[in-house]
Amino acid sequence: DQHRRALSLSKSDLLLEFRARHPHRSSEIVESQVDARLNTRLCALDVLKPPNPDFRTLVRAIDVPTLLVIGDSTIVSVELATELSNINPRVVVEQIPNAGHGLPFDQPRQLERVVAAFLGALP
Repeated sequence: DQHRRALSLSKSDLLLEFRARHPHRSSEIVESQVDARLNTRLCALDVLKPPNPDFRTLVRAIDVPTLLVIGDSTIVSVELATELSNINPRVVVEQIPNAGHGLPFDQPRQLERVVAAFLGALP
């Protein structure tokens, strides 16, 4: 519903919403994201509809070191991330504060630091 509603808005209204939700992002990034959203066809979102694979089963099957970086977004909560790392110890969780779902846009330097540290610790 969120995506459907966004696609029903005018570009100027969607820009206002994005700027309000992401005040620290550059105008360039916000405009690019709005353009991308407005060019998204609803059928592209069908992947989000059930039935979805059981992600816990998928996480159990991961057999390589994996970094799960989360922000303050509710999309993946700290509790869920912790559960996933408990399911599979190969999953390392790092949380970056003051970041939403768009970590590369919200906290690019912190994300770079976390990824570099993870990669640097690999054998």
